[in-house]
Amino acid sequence: MNKEEFEEKSSLNLMKSSYGHLFIIENTLRKIINHKLSNTYGGNWIFFIRKKYKNNLTKKDIHQMYFHEMISFILLIPELKDDLGSLCDSLYKIIPIRNSIAHCILIDEQEYCFLNSVSVKIQMTYNQVVL
Repeated sequence: MNKEEFEEKSSLNLMKSSYGHLFIIENTLRKIINHKLSNTYGGNWIFFIRKKYKNNLTKKDIHQMYFHEMISFILLIPELKDDLGSLCDSLYKIIPIRNSIAHCILIDEQEYCFLNSVSVKIQMTYNQVVL
């Protein structure tokens, strides 16, 4: 394997791992939101939220929301903001990193480390809120 092939393989592994972190962040965030609101309002929480907060965000299913919409949703609902509000600044900061990954633009080591740290924070929050 020559140097160019090695660098390409390293870049591929970095991007695959980065996508894995995004997957964990977004899906764990959905699980936390669903758990928190189900415990607060019951299994049909979406109907209560739609009635209480007449907002375009509340018309969407949580699984159909874009990442930036989930962040806004968290900040809209006080019960979510209590547990997740402190993460929102970090979540906003990963949006450009997320866009780079989605468009196959190689991210750098600093961006990867930040993404990894947010992934760890989300998993820790899940363990505190859900488990």
